[in-house]
Amino acid sequence: MVQYSATSIKRFSLELGGVYMCSCVCVFRHLPQRAAHSPLLLLPCVIPGDAPVLVFADCDLEAAVADIVGLKFANAGQICVSPNRVLVEQSIYEQFIALVAEKAKVYTCGAGTDERDAAAVVQPVVSEASLARLLGYVTDAVDRGARVVCGGARIDRPGTFLAPTVLADVHGEMLCTQEELFGPLMTIRPFVSREEAFVAANNTDFGLSGYVYTTSLETMLVAEKSLLCGNVLINGAHYSIELPHGGLKQSGYGKDISHFSMRDYYDVKRITIKRT
Repeated sequence: MVQYSATSIKRFSLELGGVYMCSCVCVFRHLPQRAAHSPLLLLPCVIPGDAPVLVFADCDLEAAVADIVGLKFANAGQICVSPNRVLVEQSIYEQFIALVAEKAKVYTCGAGTDERDAAAVVQPVVSEASLARLLGYVTDAVDRGARVVCGGARIDRPGTFLAPTVLADVHGEMLCTQEELFGPLMTIRPFVSREEAFVAANNTDFGLSGYVYTTSLETMLVAEKSLLCGNVLINGAHYSIELPHGGLKQSGYGKDISHFSMRDYYDVKRITIKRT
């Protein structure tokens, strides 16, 4: 983490030549203004993603639930590609919620080394302010009609721990569906039609990752065209150093891995030689 000023930005630009950013939106908007009067080159930027998850009735439901729950609570949901807004086809909605609750209740809160099964440990959130923000999302959602499936409260132990939380019956008026969560909080809402699902998934300022669970090739092809995300992951998450990673809309620009990322670290020269 760097505290930056106009002077430090100028020094960075002279010593490093450029700055790669992986940050929140406020920094992403502010830093270019600071850099406007310096020779600083801003390299690719990746920003939080508010990732949607679309779960269709024809998917392998148990595999989908295991995948989504594991992704959501890894590192206490403090990952830019963490699933935020889970949209589930109406016909399997209650079954999906029951399976999620069953898996979420297995998790315990700790440092990751406190328990034998580290994969089922939810770490603390980064600060008291972050914990207060997440609890505020829960309160706002419940006041607007959401159902607390599990969690929803601070854990009574030292540290900034939020119990693994699942909110069902959420809708677009709730803060938890409008902002990037960055915490162990999963929101779930139903959809009836495929068109409705994609409209709701794209109803955000962000577009880093989007997840789709289905066995329909037609739905897969529609998803890759319809989802406004830099990463569209179907029937499972797969991230690798060989694959490009970056977002659309306010989730940044450029790619931070794969050979595509190298383009921003090199200058292109045009050289002509007149034959004599």
